[in-house]
Amino acid sequence: MYKKFFMGIAAMAALTLVSCSSDDLNSLSDNSSKNEAISFDGYLGRSAVAVNGSRGSELNLPALKGENGGFGVFGNYTSTDVTTTTYGENLFKNQQVTYNATAETPAWTYEPVKYWSPAGHIDFLAYAPFDSNQKLKENSKLDFTVNSTITAQKDLLWANAANKTNTDKPVTFIFKHALSRLGYTVKTSAAAEGTTITLNQITRWRN
Repeated sequence: MYKKFFMGIAAMAALTLVSCSSDDLNSLSDNSSKNEAISFDGYLGRSAVAVNGSRGSELNLPALKGENGGFGVFGNYTSTDVTTTTYGENLFKNQQVTYNATAETPAWTYEPVKYWSPAGHIDFLAYAPFDSNQKLKENSKLDFTVNSTITAQKDLLWANAANKTNTDKPVTFIFKHALSRLGYTVKTSAAAEGTTITLNQITRWRN
């Protein structure tokens, strides 16, 4: 199953593109103005309900912090004070953010570190699990293909954080599940002790 995932906000139909000079972006990368580092935090919204039997893996917060490689971030910096939301990647381009649990103060970290500007704002999009080949496409879309092997299927999370400024420390992502998990329970109409029943196929019935 192939899914185009839309991460923008439907209410914001018209997005105004605002260009930024290379000097603006360089100041966010080298901290020449001694500004504070941009930091992230992540939480998970309502979790999907687990089902019995063979199933794909649900991506929860401990898993996100552990072996699943953290999350990816796209960030677009607008140097003016307009509040129009413009998702893009002129500042963060599929930046991997991972959780450092062994640090003196455990936290989400990334390299190279970027810094806040005293002017303008940044619009962020995040997704998980991280994929080094992921690209942000037109209208803030990501490509995601659900594996045809059920046990190899991965949960997909997404979050956005719009119009963030240097007062937003850290930038907090509230992740949501982009996919739905389906579960089935099969029962017999009579007792069948000692009998093994195998379900080979489910056909969708239409009235």
